[in-house]
Amino acid sequence: MVEITMETIQDDIQKLGIKTIELQYLDPTGEVHSMILNATKIKKLPNGNYDFVPNEIKGTLDGSSIPGFQNIDKTGLEIVPGPRPRIYVDPTDATRLIVMGNTKEPNGPLYAKDPRNQAIIAEKWLESQTDLGLKAMRVGPEFEFFVFPKNVDPLALNADNSAYHSSASDNPHQKFMEEYLLALQAAGVDSRFFHSEVANYQEEIGVNCETLLRAADNLIIQREILKKLAKKHHVTVCWEPKLLNAYGETIKQRGKTSSINGNGLHTNLSFDTSDERNAFVTYDEKKPVTNELSDDANLCIAGLLKHANALQVIFNPSTISGARLGMGESPKFIIAGRDNRSAMIRIVTVPEGEEFKTRIELRAADSMLCPHTWFAAAQMAMIDAIKQGRKMSRELRIKNGLVPKIINENFYEMSEKKRQDLSLLELHTGPDILSKSVESLKNDHQYLLAKNGPFGENFDEVMAPYIETIVKKDIDREISRSSTHEKWKKEQSETPVAIQLKRNELIRRSNELKAIELRILAKKQSEQVQSEASKSLTLNQSQDSQHHFFKKPVYMNIVKEEEAKKVRNINP
Repeated sequence: MVEITMETIQDDIQKLGIKTIELQYLDPTGEVHSMILNATKIKKLPNGNYDFVPNEIKGTLDGSSIPGFQNIDKTGLEIVPGPRPRIYVDPTDATRLIVMGNTKEPNGPLYAKDPRNQAIIAEKWLESQTDLGLKAMRVGPEFEFFVFPKNVDPLALNADNSAYHSSASDNPHQKFMEEYLLALQAAGVDSRFFHSEVANYQEEIGVNCETLLRAADNLIIQREILKKLAKKHHVTVCWEPKLLNAYGETIKQRGKTSSINGNGLHTNLSFDTSDERNAFVTYDEKKPVTNELSDDANLCIAGLLKHANALQVIFNPSTISGARLGMGESPKFIIAGRDNRSAMIRIVTVPEGEEFKTRIELRAADSMLCPHTWFAAAQMAMIDAIKQGRKMSRELRIKNGLVPKIINENFYEMSEKKRQDLSLLELHTGPDILSKSVESLKNDHQYLLAKNGPFGENFDEVMAPYIETIVKKDIDREISRSSTHEKWKKEQSETPVAIQLKRNELIRRSNELKAIELRILAKKQSEQVQSEASKSLTLNQSQDSQHHFFKKPVYMNIVKEEEAKKVRNINP
């Protein structure tokens, strides 16, 4: 990997044969927008000759065309590399350079609604809180997604094409994922592994924990390179939190679609101290104690639990997010537990000797979020709890919700009575998740606001426009998803596999109808036979009765009487 900085970029453009530059920036929802710049321009030299020289890396944009940015009466914004740009050669095109930049006011400061600016400011703000003894937040997101082969028919997903940690020989996307892993490394993302996940065609990529801004940038790079490689390999990728059977509207799979795993973005969190140690570990004079969290770590857990419902609008920012929570291993209850995957926050136990990896894992988030906004918000919630809790007695902490509830039990198998006894609170779930979490954030947001903080001091300046943008984006997405779904269902119904399945179903129904017809025919024949037998029996009985009559003595007596009459008539 070639390390490119703004100091070396002009020389690197020449050395690497770069032809174009993709200057990127983010909208409030975390979507990437960009301008493609010509890497060089023609310049006339003093001697009259012409030469190609590096072009200026900047641009302008119409802020009113970006959801959540400017109003139509004040639209102009600039795109610049920013104070801490991320620069790398596009792994899918060696002639293209990617510059992850920022938006800013014309001749002014960084634009407050730009998520990447929020991450930069969040890091600076924490550094300014010198009395806390904390240097930086560490973040490790676990990116899960589906990779579907070209023209795959989900109607045929009744075979286990992959499984959790399937072998290389069994993973249908082994080569694709290996290329993805190495492409991330080439782009400067410290990718460590990938493995197949629980659902069919589901994968997960693992990267090292990084500081807030770099971790957020890494996730954007992961999503962008995944999309580009998907086009190259003609596959479909998707990291929606609940792609299959979101709310019962997608194709059913053996009647078990509710158990199909969704895509989460489990977020591992910790802090570095000023002397660059892990702030979540309890230290004695000789070494850290692996299985005992520090006081600050417990306060951080409490802060995230306390504000969970309000934070959901940031880490679960879509209607589709509500379909994943409470299913499979995804959390439903606002609770923490050590190595407990049914809890919202899992306290990760690490091997002895690796105490520096001690962290907590928030399991409720999903990849529909904007990572820069989410990581900044998580930092503000945890730091707020640390600031308050350090000054309080345990009694006051309990009263103010700053003592985390940690339970090491499976909450899905727990009886309803026990849940009630434990006063377990639930995350927002279901189709109305967004409206409920928006309301929660409106009532619970003070911890996000701070002077010179990532979201400013006024809720209406940054957070209110963010909410409006998220809600509008979700409405548009749901309309599009519904329309796309209907089209997709029609297309899927016409695929060879679907047609064969329909043919098989028709044959099955035809055989069932034939079986019913045969039973009806057999019944009619049986009734006819019984009817004819009954008639025959009646006739036989009648004939037998007549025959019997002629044999009886009575008949003989009558004959004798008639003969006697004849005799009397002859001999009166």
